[in-house]
Amino acid sequence: MEIYLEEFMSTGCLFIVATPIGNLGDITQRALETLRSVDFIAAEDTRHSKKLLNYFHIDTRMMAYHDHNDQQALPVLMKALQEGKHIALISDAGTPLISDPGYPLVAKAHELGIRVIPIPGACAAIAALAASGIPSQPFRFTGFPPQKTHKRDAFLDALSTSQETTVLYESVHRIAPLIESLKTALEPERQVSVARELTKQYESILTGSIDTISKTFSEGKVPLKGEFVVVIGPKVDQEEEQTITLSKESLLTELLSALSLSDAVSLYCSLTKEKRNTVYQEALKRQA
Repeated sequence: MEIYLEEFMSTGCLFIVATPIGNLGDITQRALETLRSVDFIAAEDTRHSKKLLNYFHIDTRMMAYHDHNDQQALPVLMKALQEGKHIALISDAGTPLISDPGYPLVAKAHELGIRVIPIPGACAAIAALAASGIPSQPFRFTGFPPQKTHKRDAFLDALSTSQETTVLYESVHRIAPLIESLKTALEPERQVSVARELTKQYESILTGSIDTISKTFSEGKVPLKGEFVVVIGPKVDQEEEQTITLSKESLLTELLSALSLSDAVSLYCSLTKEKRNTVYQEALKRQA
């Protein structure tokens, strides 16, 4: 890592370093080398990050950098970078700037021609999206939902008609009310995934219709503990639903023309997951 840093000794570099969201085994070798080699670390919460650094025997000096001290800390950090110091920015967990502090620092670094180098790693939003079973393209990340009533209503209205997957974070105290709000705002069959405590001992990922998810919450089957990521699937418009229906009808017709009734029904059910008895009766009508 020291050889790597020598390439940039004339200017100083700002490293955006992802840290684990739970399981410490998820930190990368490059992240560890960076944290050991920089001149100091700008951390969202130095007390929290000290536990991580102690675990990996890293003694690099830390400085607090968060939303509440931005005006005081930013000039200090920029001066150090301009003097050729290398700084690593970390948040409490995951990738910095993803619902975490850091935007003013990174923006100012670019403005002054200071090199910004991402050190990729864990991100709860991406992990939840990848494991949700919900379409990932296109998707948008919205952070935490707004809490003021009028902004929240507008947010939910936008979700109700959105044609893209939405990924958001929610606190343990607000997750149950959010699920109830989604049940009201979305059509019953809209797919939703709730990921809890990702990469930790009690990790759970629950995916299903919003009606099913809401029922699971109301029955107390989801512990209201830990950190939550919610993935909300896109709205399927009526035209698309009609296209899907028509394509299924065509599929059954084609299968019946090429196979025996029993084989056609079996293959059709395997492909569409529809109930055999219903499909069998429809196939009989078409052969009558």
